[in-house]
Amino acid sequence: MSPNDDALAEAAALLRRLDRQDGWTVASLRLVEKYPGVNSAALARRARVTPAEMNSRMRRLADAGLVERDGGTGHRLTALGVALLTTSD
Repeated sequence: MSPNDDALAEAAALLRRLDRQDGWTVASLRLVEKYPGVNSAALARRARVTPAEMNSRMRRLADAGLVERDGGTGHRLTALGVALLTTSD
């Protein structure tokens, strides 16, 4: 099931609010897109941030419905996350 326009607009607005500090959201989503199922520690190394910072980012993106844990310790984009990245291209 694909997200509707209202859900996309709401998610995009949330990303803008989160990005006020340092513009990390789309870059973090792109990492998850490129490395699905990879854990936060490995994503942190690729993003050059601490594992604690990446865990915080993944938690905020999960709370927004953009990523989910893949059953193990890694993360995957949700349908909303995929749709949001598609519209940001």
